[in-house]
Amino acid sequence: MTAPAEQAWEPKVNVRRSDSDMLVEIDVPGVDRGSIDVQVLGRTLTVRGVRSVADANDEDWLISESSYGSFQRSVELPVAIDSSDIRAEFRQGVLILTIRHVYGESEPHAAHVHVATRAEEPFVRKVLSGDFYDACP
Repeated sequence: MTAPAEQAWEPKVNVRRSDSDMLVEIDVPGVDRGSIDVQVLGRTLTVRGVRSVADANDEDWLISESSYGSFQRSVELPVAIDSSDIRAEFRQGVLILTIRHVYGESEPHAAHVHVATRAEEPFVRKVLSGDFYDACP
């Protein structure tokens, strides 16, 4: 079999809503976090990136069902959002966006979002060394 061909593809998207946030999950297994670009304009969320073929040696491929190459997926969100309050995390091949929604209409403006790994997430508590705990009264 020949090496997988690069072609445009679209990842699957799930959107859930809570009282104050929306959680958008985008399936992007095999995509390097650094190649992902997230943009928001008004209610439109656009995610772009590239999934590269690891080894294009024709002799090694027996079956290839995965899509490779660049992707773009745009989703019109069902409610107005606060584009200044978006958190992005990349975990186990899933891009997870937590987006604060607002009531009524928000002023549309463009926003770019930094995609963090779990370790970079500002809300993760850091485990302190035993020396710190020993020094506490």
